[in-house]
Amino acid sequence: MDTHGSRRPTRPFHINHAIGAHRIADIALQIRQSLDLSTIWQTTVDAVQQVLDCDRALLYQFAADKSGQVVVEAVADPQWSILGQTVHDVCFEASWLEPYDERQVRVIVDVATANLTPCHAEFLAGFQVRANLVVPVLCESRLWGLLMAHHCAAPRNWSSEEIASVQQLAVQVGIAIQQANLVAQLQAAKADLEAQVATRTAALEQANQQLAAEIADRKAITADLQQREGFLRQVLDSLFTFVGVLTPDGTLVEANQAPLDLAGLTREDVVGKPFAEAYWWAYSTVAQDRIRAAIAQANQGQAVRLDIEAQVRGGHFLTIDFSLNPLRDVTGRITHLIPSGVDITQRKQAEANLRASEARWQFALEGSGDGVWDWNTQTNTVFFSRQWKAMLGYGEDEVSNSLDEWSSRVHPDDLEQCYADLQRHFSGETPLYQNEHRVRCKDGSYKWILDRGKVIEWAESGEPLRVIGTHSDVSNRKQIELDLKATNEELDQFFSVALDLLCIADADGCFRRLNQQWQQTLGYSLAELEGARFLDYVHPEDLSATLEGLGHLANQQAVNQFTNRYRCQDGSYRWIEWHSVPVGNLIYAAARDITNRRQAELDLKQAKEQLDLVLQASSEGFSDWNVLTNEIYFSPQFKQMLGYAEHEFENSLAMWNSVIFEEDKEAAWKLVEDYNNGIVDNFSMVQRYHHKDGSIVHFLTNAIHLKDAEGQVVRMVGSYLDITPIITLQEALKTSEMQLESVLDSSLDGIMAFRSVRDDEGTIVDFEWLLSNPTACELVGRTEAYLVGQRLLEEMPGNREEGLFDGYVHTVETGEPYHREFHYSHDGIESWFETIAVKLGDGFAVTFRNVTTLKQSEQKLQQVNQQLEDRVADLDQRHAEMLILSEISDFLQACSTVEEACHTITNLVAALFPDCAGGIFITRASHNRLEMVSGWGDALPSKTDFEPHHCWGLRRGRMHYVGQDRLSLRCHHIPADAALETTLCIPMMAQGETLGLLHLSTATPGSLPEPKQQLARTLAEQVGMAIANLKLQETLRHQSIRDPLTGLYNRRYLEEMLTQEIVRAQRKQHALGVILLDIDHFKQFNDTFGHDAGDCVLQQVGTLLRENVRNSDIACRYGGEEMILILPEANLAETSDRAEMLRVAISQLCPHHHGQSLGTITASLGVAAFPHHGHTVEALIKIADEALYQAKTAGRNQVFSPA
Repeated sequence: MDTHGSRRPTRPFHINHAIGAHRIADIALQIRQSLDLSTIWQTTVDAVQQVLDCDRALLYQFAADKSGQVVVEAVADPQWSILGQTVHDVCFEASWLEPYDERQVRVIVDVATANLTPCHAEFLAGFQVRANLVVPVLCESRLWGLLMAHHCAAPRNWSSEEIASVQQLAVQVGIAIQQANLVAQLQAAKADLEAQVATRTAALEQANQQLAAEIADRKAITADLQQREGFLRQVLDSLFTFVGVLTPDGTLVEANQAPLDLAGLTREDVVGKPFAEAYWWAYSTVAQDRIRAAIAQANQGQAVRLDIEAQVRGGHFLTIDFSLNPLRDVTGRITHLIPSGVDITQRKQAEANLRASEARWQFALEGSGDGVWDWNTQTNTVFFSRQWKAMLGYGEDEVSNSLDEWSSRVHPDDLEQCYADLQRHFSGETPLYQNEHRVRCKDGSYKWILDRGKVIEWAESGEPLRVIGTHSDVSNRKQIELDLKATNEELDQFFSVALDLLCIADADGCFRRLNQQWQQTLGYSLAELEGARFLDYVHPEDLSATLEGLGHLANQQAVNQFTNRYRCQDGSYRWIEWHSVPVGNLIYAAARDITNRRQAELDLKQAKEQLDLVLQASSEGFSDWNVLTNEIYFSPQFKQMLGYAEHEFENSLAMWNSVIFEEDKEAAWKLVEDYNNGIVDNFSMVQRYHHKDGSIVHFLTNAIHLKDAEGQVVRMVGSYLDITPIITLQEALKTSEMQLESVLDSSLDGIMAFRSVRDDEGTIVDFEWLLSNPTACELVGRTEAYLVGQRLLEEMPGNREEGLFDGYVHTVETGEPYHREFHYSHDGIESWFETIAVKLGDGFAVTFRNVTTLKQSEQKLQQVNQQLEDRVADLDQRHAEMLILSEISDFLQACSTVEEACHTITNLVAALFPDCAGGIFITRASHNRLEMVSGWGDALPSKTDFEPHHCWGLRRGRMHYVGQDRLSLRCHHIPADAALETTLCIPMMAQGETLGLLHLSTATPGSLPEPKQQLARTLAEQVGMAIANLKLQETLRHQSIRDPLTGLYNRRYLEEMLTQEIVRAQRKQHALGVILLDIDHFKQFNDTFGHDAGDCVLQQVGTLLRENVRNSDIACRYGGEEMILILPEANLAETSDRAEMLRVAISQLCPHHHGQSLGTITASLGVAAFPHHGHTVEALIKIADEALYQAKTAGRNQVFSPA
């Protein structure tokens, strides 16, 4: 039966699918944002168990030998747990490892009826498995493990949507595991590089003299201070809440980045200025006075907390939970004030919404009246009381005593159930007849009625004769139920998104309800916490104070800013700040984890104390010059370094001019001018001064300048390090080197030095020449340039035959000198030699007649040092590249679209490949072309849009490198005449799919060596994984707003967009049309041809609507066979014309399903327009619905447009 009322119900599958898509998207985001494998695993199985509502979900990880273990599980009941048990199924491993490698999914609906091998069936029975869903998890196209869902209580039919959801989660967990492994590899590589750098640095420091050691120590101290300052800055900037530091007079000296970004400010806008006059409070003198009052209270030693409005970018306002706490030094003096603030705007709004909802509930619960009816089943007449008629808006004489008066007004969707419930009562199945249904009122609206009745007279045959009952209007109750459901959903949403710890506890001291932040903070699950005594988690030292606070709450007194420590799952404790209020027998509390804040305060205090100690212990002097007033201050250490007492050295430029050397003073003023004008980047020089005792002292001077808001230099601060001993040592070193060179050059003995060459086991297998003086070169008949770098046994094998090599090895390994007289008649040499070899590092030095000069040895030493420095520089470059890759990974995870990701990382990628041009190309959805979305460097020679077969890298599925020796293999998307040295094409792939191409080219030789090619390959893998992840998110977002059957927008999207279009129409003063469409006799299609044919009809109508609407129009599936079109800027007449056009088009459709014609279909359409028929979503849809009903009543296949 086709009636207007049959249009409302929608299929539960579509609703569940939309909810599931949202949930899968949220879970995928949680998995992607975590790099901890245990968190990724636990989040995945929790999600599978909750989404599928199965008895057990688990992750099974394969080992290298294809054995494996259960690494994590989630169970509906502890009885189903198998974690820690041995899991080994030989039959399963022999039959299914290969299919899983090929990404096949295995589904078992009922183990008892499935075609399983006996051993596998016995294995599943041992773990109480009745139904089984297994999806492979692949990491880098390799089978990592299995994601399993078990149903143990009964068999289960897994739906295709459930299987698809688990597959999506398996893909996400595979990507997340790959990302976590990549991060671990990067961290390991970074640690290895740092270890190599440390080793090479130590070798260089050992080779350097005392001067280099002292300079390195000073740099280490400076780097440590900079690292501490950078760490503190990163901690502050990473905080989402506002954290700052004030001086006692209210000047802001430090602030984290989050509140600056919200207000559109820079650090220069606020740092160094009064906090009460900052942009956040500039909108009101009252707000500024409140901040000043808080600063005054804090200076009295009080902790201040208040709610205040803060102004942010665009003139918007946020409600801030603001606190200000004094910070004292060891003497108890207040040195700083620590302000902090949390955005509680949403919480305030939620509280207001809750109060409004409570008011609506109170209004809905006001009294109601009942109507009475008396039904004579023999005559089929009914007595309706006056209250019954008035309830529906009728007068006493407007309703007859016919049963049709009731049945004709009952909603068609409810009438069948009414008669069914009557029949159940008549048959004795229920003692009373009771049913809730909708009854149409006089004005055409419907009311929900609670209908109760009972047979009071029976015929001898057992048939009812007379039934009496009541009608109760429960419309308000129905509405209250809907409102209550919405309010509970809002409260649940508030609990889930609140950043604070929210809690409801009872008078017995037990947690009643907690939000997710508790689990993230303490590590316990909500199931463990809810119902537990919260005192069991309080630190023993805080129990007394906590019980005292509970006493205040028991007396109905609120408790604010109370702090105590709570035990975490790992045994540690977190500091919690509480705000609690009693409501009857319940306690409502909002808490905040302040452990990091307390630690930050301690760290800040410690850093300041350390800085004070460093300044006191420093051997450097300092000066502070006010450029505007020409006043200068010299520290006592500076005066002491020149031999003066504090009072003997005047703080003036004249005094400074009197002690500095004249030429150094001129050079200093010239450097000051260049530095302040930006010609040089830093001020550093060595200056000579006259000591009080008449001696000369040398100072290493460094200075920095400070500028005002206009960029003018107003102050210069300098440091002075006495390096007189170092200068003296350098002069002595030069003298020593000259003497050593003279000795070597004038020596009548030959001198040679060698270093050990060892194999992988550390055994000395040869020696390499390090130096040889002229006398030695003359004796062996070879030049020094030829010998250095050569190996002893390769160049002069006679050393082994004479036993010299064994003697040298003994000297290196034992440290004992080796002395021998021998005649050498090998390698073109015929001489007697007296030689003395002594251990030299990991080698030896040998002295005999006429060896090499000191100058040659120095040249060799410089060459070795340069090689070491080149190696360290290479390691530094690799380390820098790893840091950039890590930063690229961070940006890719933060981006929301593929285009944004590609454009965001462009500058970072360009830094990795200097002297190179490059681009990122993305494969179109059709997979037949690629187009460039981001490029860098000089003009990129490649085409920006080309077909995949034009690139050899894409065709071969691997990196394609073309140098000067392979020009004929250059890809076709690069011009053949392009003047390029090298090109490199790397496909970007993820999960076996080609997503795009990373292309690099350069005209500079040597710009893309093998390490750079490997770096490019790593980058392509990173970007490919990020693109795959973003595309998956985009697919999930599309699924959340689209009806999967028709491809039209769903009802949730309709309500959101119709509201926006009404607001836009009101703002721009134009019309808005709404067409409500219902397919006629749709139930007949389902009954005659089946639901699949009905789905086919809906799909073809949906396709027609998508192809016949403007770009600005919105076509949605409203429910069942109902569809709605929103027509912006269309008046009533235009909307009616569009409706008629669609009606004609639908009537011309000839749908077929599986080769069978489904006949002609028609549709009825109702029209409404804004503002003619209303100003709200509800009003417009109601008018359109009524118009549709009129079209149905008038015979269907027509358009009805109300006046």
